[in-house]
Amino acid sequence: MFASCNERKQLCTWTCVSCMIFLSALKSARSNPIVKENLKQEGVAASRFWDVNGEGDPEIQGFASKSSYLPGEKMVLKVDTISLDWRVDIYRIGYYKSFGARKIDTITPIKMSSYKQERCHYERDTHLYDCGNWIANVEWNIPLEGTLLKYIL
Repeated sequence: MFASCNERKQLCTWTCVSCMIFLSALKSARSNPIVKENLKQEGVAASRFWDVNGEGDPEIQGFASKSSYLPGEKMVLKVDTISLDWRVDIYRIGYYKSFGARKIDTITPIKMSSYKQERCHYERDTHLYDCGNWIANVEWNIPLEGTLLKYIL
């Protein structure tokens, strides 16, 4: 069934207003720092490069000494490895056209050596491991610029 000319003008007007709202939303979204970050393509990587399956590689394990950091702070890492050839790749978690992460930096220790840490404490009743007794052996300065980020190492 065909609409009358009057109805078509209302439809046209409604469509035009809808377009302006969409363009305005798109413009404000692109000024959002998180949206800007997620539009970057440099370093975008598929999950096979950054996702850890299960317990990860038993030859190298590590974690950050705090659960969160602010831009400009020094991230302190505790790494346990028997390997002499290793590095820490740092990825920012985000959308990135559904890839999920973007490589931000790589830390290659100055002195390439193994870092065999002490055995982690194990709580038999709760089955929890606590590796807080490990020595910090890698540092990374978090960039001041950019958005608050969620990193994986």
